[in-house]
Amino acid sequence: MRIPTTEQIRDLESKWIAHCDGNWGQVLMEIAGRGAAIRALRMWQENPGEVVVVAGRGNNGGDGMVVARYLTLWGVPVSVWLVSQARQKNESDDNTGSIKAANSLDAEKAITASDTTQKGSAKSATIERGVDVDVAEMKTAEGKLNKTILESLGVSVKVLAHEAFYLVERDIDDKHGRNLFEDEDAALFDRAKHEHKQPGERDSRHNRDEQGAESEHDRNSDPNVDELFEGASLIVDALFGTGLEKQVEGLYKRVIDAINRSGKRVLAIDVPSGINSDTGQIMGAAVRADQTVTFGYLKPGLVTHPGATLAGDLGIIDIGLPEIPESTPDINLMTVEIVREILPVRPVDSHKGSFGHVLAIAGSVGMAGAAMLSSMSALRVGAGLAFLATPRAVLSSLPAEEVIYKPMPETESGTFSKDAYAQLKTLTSQAQAIILGPGIGLNDDTFELVSKLLNDIDCPCIIDADGLNAIAKKPEILENNDGQFVLTPHPKELARLLDCEVSEIQSDRINMAIKAAQKFNAVIVLKGSMTVTANPEGEVFINPTGNAGMATAGAGDVLSGIIGGLLAQHVDPFQAAAAGAYIHGRSGDILAEEIDESGLVAGDIKRGIPFAIASIKNGQRSNLESMFLSESSD
Repeated sequence: MRIPTTEQIRDLESKWIAHCDGNWGQVLMEIAGRGAAIRALRMWQENPGEVVVVAGRGNNGGDGMVVARYLTLWGVPVSVWLVSQARQKNESDDNTGSIKAANSLDAEKAITASDTTQKGSAKSATIERGVDVDVAEMKTAEGKLNKTILESLGVSVKVLAHEAFYLVERDIDDKHGRNLFEDEDAALFDRAKHEHKQPGERDSRHNRDEQGAESEHDRNSDPNVDELFEGASLIVDALFGTGLEKQVEGLYKRVIDAINRSGKRVLAIDVPSGINSDTGQIMGAAVRADQTVTFGYLKPGLVTHPGATLAGDLGIIDIGLPEIPESTPDINLMTVEIVREILPVRPVDSHKGSFGHVLAIAGSVGMAGAAMLSSMSALRVGAGLAFLATPRAVLSSLPAEEVIYKPMPETESGTFSKDAYAQLKTLTSQAQAIILGPGIGLNDDTFELVSKLLNDIDCPCIIDADGLNAIAKKPEILENNDGQFVLTPHPKELARLLDCEVSEIQSDRINMAIKAAQKFNAVIVLKGSMTVTANPEGEVFINPTGNAGMATAGAGDVLSGIIGGLLAQHVDPFQAAAAGAYIHGRSGDILAEEIDESGLVAGDIKRGIPFAIASIKNGQRSNLESMFLSESSD
């Protein structure tokens, strides 16, 4: 499943609109908005009440206007708020004498002249107080048209704007005829902003940020904005769409924080507002949605964290866009159909030599488990033979399993000695795939051994754990390799490899994985929730399988073994890595159906590998894939 970047989707849309005719943008917005309205109606039917649509001035807000129109036509009570960061008129503008008034205490009070359907008086009211007249207008032709159509149905599009952080609004009288801000002056507003505590207990999903810590706005209520959502049963978030690059501040942040505080169900349009659609990064503040409906294609920020967490359940609406050109370096969601095509065929007349021979260079005293998990997982995924080269002292800790043991010279501490080089060089020349690093430690002897071996290996090789630490210590040891390496770092290991902070890795997992792939001319498997697999050409697979129970010691060793077993069966390294991540996560998901995920251990994941492969061959989708069935808007 292709996942275009913001730049790719904009290019696709603009070319498609130009190819069709100048009005096709309105058609796309109509299809998208109607599809989103169907999803909103389903959510509303579960808890009928008022739907509050919060719209920005761009095309995402235009989609929100279409949603509001259809819900109105279907008999759903709707209120619509157009949120705008107003600009102050400069000294060259007319009515400059009113600028000071705009910053005075009197101007901080509400403007109650009219709603946006009374355009003359509304314009006058804003000019008198030094606010740009475009505060209540949509930015695009499609947005303007859909706002006008909605207003023609008698729906009042109310404006929530501010200047220099002070609220300026029109026609925001509540159902009792009381203006929400008429009694607020600057001092009262400031005191409420900084001192008023959020009453009562709320669902933790709405009280905590993505790290679980309360934000300042979650601790302090904002009664001016909070009241907008008190009567809502559903909030439709149509503030920002794709392509958000600036930090969310001011009124936008206050509105987003109020949505999150409200405890009401939220449907996000295209992406939750405040999420960078390419990276999943939170741009200062972001809406926590229960469901997100996106258009045409998935967005990278919806399947990478923290964006994936805040998006909730996902749905895709087919709006008629053409396919992305195959020549474009692309991001893909791995699916069961792709993995099924990658899995090697096992002919009836085959023998163990038909499925390759894996060599695991793994283990040290105290780390025998890592060696066994990786080598046995290679067999579980279908490799014909698995050899384990490990320090001699480790052998007494190993069970009598199907793995063939190769004892190696050791140091006094029970790690690989550099004297093991000659034997290992012979063994590597006989293997179809190599797993290097699980549990080997990193003393001077082992580091020297790894450095020499990496220059000799001429078959596909997975480098994990302490093997990665050796590369971080001396990156040039992978120079001039011919692309046969697969590196499987977790975020901290990748930060070492790229000499950066872990926060930099996690804020842009896709591009950091690509950066590492290009630096080392290797396939990179960036582990974690939604594992990212990237190659030097910029192609990416994002993995939808797995669960939190797999955050357990040894899980990475199992993954290395799965990838190694596929490589031994002559699967392309990029495909083996991406399919291996899928099988690994699917195994964990199957076991989590039998036991609580908190009790999962790496041995369970290893045990589940054959069951995962069987489910893949049967076409069983992961839970995440099942969300992505396109919804008809016919």
